[in-house]
Amino acid sequence: MDKNVRNTSLSDIMPSNLLEYEPVRAAARAIAPQLKGIANTLRLDAIIAHIDELPENIIDMLAWQWRVDFYDVELNLDEKRRAVKQSIAMHRIKGTKRAVMMALRMVYASGEVSEWFEYGGRPYYFRIHFVRPAIVRTADIDRVIRIVDAVKNERSWLESIGFSRPVKIGLYHGAAISTNKVYHITPPRTKDSVIRSGTYHGTGVSVYKEVILHE
Repeated sequence: MDKNVRNTSLSDIMPSNLLEYEPVRAAARAIAPQLKGIANTLRLDAIIAHIDELPENIIDMLAWQWRVDFYDVELNLDEKRRAVKQSIAMHRIKGTKRAVMMALRMVYASGEVSEWFEYGGRPYYFRIHFVRPAIVRTADIDRVIRIVDAVKNERSWLESIGFSRPVKIGLYHGAAISTNKVYHITPPRTKDSVIRSGTYHGTGVSVYKEVILHE
C-alpha cells in the first residue's frame, strides 16, 4: 500500500536507532492518534478542489468570507456549493448583464436577462425570464429580487420576472382488434301453398242376416 500523510505513523519515519528504545516507541504510539486526526483535516485546506466534499457549516462560513451577497441559509446544500464556487468569478463582472445571469444560475441553474433595447422597453429596464424553480412560491419571487439587487448596476431597473416550469405530456397511440359475429334476423319467408284436390267415387256392399224370434 502506498504511504501518504494519512496512513503513515510517526514510527514509520523515525530513525531506526531511536526505535531501539522502548520509551521512544511508546511516545510515538501515544502521539499517533493526534497526528492522524490532523492529517485527516489537511484535505479540507484545499478548499476549492474539495468544495463538493465540505460539510454545510464550512460552506456557510465560506459564503460569508467570500462575500456571496445574496447567500441564503435556506438554500439546499447543492445550491450553496454552486453559489460559493462561482462567487469569486461573479465579483469580477459584478454590475453587468452576465453577472445577473450567473447569480441566477447559481441558485436556480437557469435564468435569462433581456435588456430594454432587446425588446423595445423603457431605457435602462430589463426583464428576467426562464427561471425554473421546482415550485413557484412567493419566496422564489423575493429571492430573485434579492439576487438581482445584489449584483446589478445602480442605473438598471428590474421590470418583470418570468417563471416557467416544464410540463411533461404523453401522446399515446393504440390499436385493437375486435372479432364479432353478426346475426341477421329477418321475417320468415312465405311461399304460395299448392292445394291439390280430387273427386273420388265409390260403392259399398252391406250384407246382414235377419233373425225373427216367435213365441
